Amino acid sequence: MADKHLITVNPENLSQFTHLHECIFPLKFPKKFYREAVNPTKPGIHHIAAFNDKYVGVLSACVIKEANDDLHLYIYSLGCKILHRQRGIGTFMLRNCIEFANNQNCKEIKLHVQQINEDAIEFYKKNGFCEVCIEQKYYKRLEKPDAVVMCKEL
Repeated sequence: MADKHLITVNPENLSQFTHLHECIFPLKFPKKFYREAVNPTKPGIHHIAAFNDKYVGVLSACVIKEANDDLHLYIYSLGCKILHRQRGIGTFMLRNCIEFANNQNCKEIKLHVQQINEDAIEFYKKNGFCEVCIEQKYYKRLEKPDAVVMCKEL
């Protein structure tokens, strides 16, 4: 049986966390994003997913306080290297997010997905997320910049 586990991001593995983001996602995350992963200013989770002792995925999410004082978890990144998809790693990371959000008393989980990323949209729908709206030109530096806003109520 394959071994899946999550490793908290720290200064020693930050370069691997950064490299995985560069491999998995079509956009470049700002340096501030990586600094926040090792020195968080708000409650969140920042993990590297390991599968059979190989670093294969990333997860980064933070608790956001709404104007009405409700809390939600915003997923900044959740992804896995192409060769390691369809092995339950993404679901494993998402379940960790849901558990964390519940422990933080979040009302919902939100995220953006590039509109052309049908696999990711389908993955989230299978896991109880709904499409809320399309945000035009959300990804400013991508050729296909529109994003689907997705949400899961807890």
